[in-house]
Amino acid sequence: DMTVSNCTFGTGHGVSIGSPTQRGVHDLLVSNCTFNGTDNGIRLKSDRDIGGLVENLRYIDITMTNVDYPIIVYSFYDTIGTPNNITPSNAAATAVQPIVDNTPIWRNILFSNLTVTAITGNNIAGILWGRPEMVVSNVTLYNVNFTAPTKTFDIYNARGIRIIDSNLTAPSSTNTLTLYNAEVTVTNSAPGISVVTLGGLAKGGTNNNLSFFNTLAMITDTNMLGSSPITLGGSILTFSQSSVTFSNGLNVSSASTLAVTGGNNTFKGAFNGSGPLALNLPANTTLTLRGDSSGFSGPFIVSNSGTLLVNNASGSG
Repeated sequence: DMTVSNCTFGTGHGVSIGSPTQRGVHDLLVSNCTFNGTDNGIRLKSDRDIGGLVENLRYIDITMTNVDYPIIVYSFYDTIGTPNNITPSNAAATAVQPIVDNTPIWRNILFSNLTVTAITGNNIAGILWGRPEMVVSNVTLYNVNFTAPTKTFDIYNARGIRIIDSNLTAPSSTNTLTLYNAEVTVTNSAPGISVVTLGGLAKGGTNNNLSFFNTLAMITDTNMLGSSPITLGGSILTFSQSSVTFSNGLNVSSASTLAVTGGNNTFKGAFNGSGPLALNLPANTTLTLRGDSSGFSGPFIVSNSGTLLVNNASGSG
C-alpha cells in the first residue's frame, strides 16, 4: 500500500503514474493534497508496449487551482503525448490490437471530493481513454466539482464510469461529456439543477450506454447514441436537435421526462419500466412512437402543446 497525503504540488506534472507500468501499481491513496499551477493534476499514462495492471487507486479531498488538466487517464502516451485534442473520430480510428502482457489496464479508480478552479489547458477538462481491446473500467467521480468549467470531459473506450453528485457542466459552446464506446451513469442524490450535455460518436460494433438518475441530461448529437438502451430515473432527457429519429430502448424506473425541441421526431425503441413518463412536446412539434411499449407499466403524460402520434409497427403496447 502507498499513501501520499497533506502535500502541496506546484510547477510540474502533479501526481503521475507511468508511462512504464509493466510491474503494476495498486492500492494507492492520495488524500488532502493541494495542486496550484501544475501541468496536470492526476495523470495516469502508458502505452501498448509498456503497460501493466494499475488498480485500486483513491484520490480523496483534493483541491486544484490553475491546473491544465485535472484528470487524465489514457493508454496512448507514446503515440499521442498530451491527449488534449482527441476527437471521438480519432478514438474510433484506433484499431483493436491483440492483448499482450504489456497492454495497459486501468481499473477500480475513485476520485472523491475533488474541487477544481480555473482549468488552464486546451480543449478538455479531463479524459478517460482506454484501448479498444482493454477499456478503462470501474471509475467513480464522486463530488467532483469544476468551478465555472469551460471545457469538455472526454470518455473513450470505458466501462462502469459513474459520475455522482458532481458538477462538470460546460457552457453551451461545448458538451459536458464527449463520448465514444463508453458506459456512463450520472447520478445525483437530489434532483440536479445543471444540465449535463452529451455529444460524441457511436460506430458499428460500439455503443454509448447511458443511465441518468435525478439528472437533467441533453443529447446534442444523436450520432453518439448507438443501439444500447437508455435508463432514466427521476430525470429529464432532452434532444436538442430538431427532427430526430432514434431507436434506443428507454428504461424508465421512476417518474421522468422525454423532451424534444422541434420538428417531426420519431422514437422507434421499446419502452420498459414502471414510469410514469412525461413527453414534453413544444408547439408545432410532432413525436411519433413506433416501438413496443408492452414492457412499460406506467402512464404516458403529454405536456406542452405539440402532437403525439402512435404508430406501433410491432402491434403491441
